[in-house]
Amino acid sequence: MSQILETLNSGSEQPIPKTRNKHLRQYSMSGRSHEISTMAESMIPLVGDVIVTGQCSVIYAAPNTGKTLLTLRLLADSIREGRVSGSNVYYVNVDDNLTGVKEKLAFAEENGFEMLVEGHQNFTAPKLAGLIQATIDDRTAKNQVVVLDTLKKFTDLMSKSQSSEFADLSRRFVMSGGTLIALAHTNKNPSSNGRPQYSGTNDIHSDFDCAVYLLDMGVEKDSGRRFVRFDNFKTRGGVEVASTYSYKVGDKMSYRDLLNSVQLLSEEDVRKVEETRQKEADEDLICVVCDCIQVGKRDKTTLLKEVRTQAGVSRENVESILKRYEGKKYGEHLWYWTRGEHGRKTYSLVTDPSAHHPDF
Repeated sequence: MSQILETLNSGSEQPIPKTRNKHLRQYSMSGRSHEISTMAESMIPLVGDVIVTGQCSVIYAAPNTGKTLLTLRLLADSIREGRVSGSNVYYVNVDDNLTGVKEKLAFAEENGFEMLVEGHQNFTAPKLAGLIQATIDDRTAKNQVVVLDTLKKFTDLMSKSQSSEFADLSRRFVMSGGTLIALAHTNKNPSSNGRPQYSGTNDIHSDFDCAVYLLDMGVEKDSGRRFVRFDNFKTRGGVEVASTYSYKVGDKMSYRDLLNSVQLLSEEDVRKVEETRQKEADEDLICVVCDCIQVGKRDKTTLLKEVRTQAGVSRENVESILKRYEGKKYGEHLWYWTRGEHGRKTYSLVTDPSAHHPDF
């Protein structure tokens, strides 16, 4: 030990011996940076701004929320705008009936993307893993986009080993230049915090680059439009955290009509939708408050007591509803208050003649 210290302190430098580890070096990527650079494309928006190329992504949604509808519509938009070549997009449909296949195939042909269907052209879901592996092996994965509808048909989501194995295959495909988008279901019952719960183990979303919930925000009565929001709960950059869309709903609408009705909402549109949904949810309680004010139960203490009795709700609920729609702007607010003797608040309806009092 003393000799080693003396050597170090003397300042003399001993050459570090070079060894060649053939076991590790055979897998080294050093010297192949150009090859990787040409393979790795910049991330391009593919499904709106919530899913981009060069990643493996999963969209979770409850049945009939519109995950297939939104995915196909936004993919077609990307093809039309030149962000991706339609001939490189493969929509793998293994969860449909003949009517659905007919409608989606017509849309695929119109927009120039490919569609694989369970039981047709000798294709079956179990063949997919081998086909993806073949594109990796022969280096044809670059720029290819594969959409799986639905994921449970390609792997057992309840099996940790099978889900992990499929996630590994998806990772190799993406690392070879491909893009994979999987559509999957959420459970019927939400978690204890009210958030959706994905079906199966957590291996898929843990190993994927991007995991998205498509949340149902409800149907607006007047417009007959369903509002849905993409909510990214796992991202690796390059995507929007949230994005809201709407589409028309109705028993007599064709699938093509649904596809053509998809619209992206601005932040202002989203705010208006949320206000409308809140007002629809409050409709019964609003009616009780208005009726009480109209019959003279205008003093706040009296109003709170009467509304609680008639509606069977808590004091906190009544105070919340009073605050939410309080103000003097016609068309935006429903009631306002003035302060009288002993500081008492007295409520009036904005639609009453008193709403146009000169004090406004």
